[in-house]
Amino acid sequence: MPTRWEYLIVIYEQVAKKSKKKGVLWDFENTHYIWRRGDTDAEKRTEGNQGDAKLAVEGTGAVGWLALCNELGDERWELVESSILASAIISRAQGFDDVSCPLRVRHSFKRPVDEGAQL
Repeated sequence: MPTRWEYLIVIYEQVAKKSKKKGVLWDFENTHYIWRRGDTDAEKRTEGNQGDAKLAVEGTGAVGWLALCNELGDERWELVESSILASAIISRAQGFDDVSCPLRVRHSFKRPVDEGAQL
């Protein structure tokens, strides 16, 4: 019997908001929306502000990308594709050379379905 697969989609989204902190222009909220088979709504996992040392805090739902990949890997999910869905130009005013930055990225994962499993 050929291998059957199930799929999981993670949408990463970065949103910039004007900062209320003195000397900081922008705060960046990084969110992962995790869609599993049968879900009607995505599981939402927020990284927090970019540059924050507390990206993966046990028990809070906050997760960094590497921690999320390791978590999904522990569940036997394998990353098979990533696509940039939206990007923006970051200007010199933000301290960078003009470069494009991904704002929304889709990551596709798959894993084999055990023989006899009900889908």
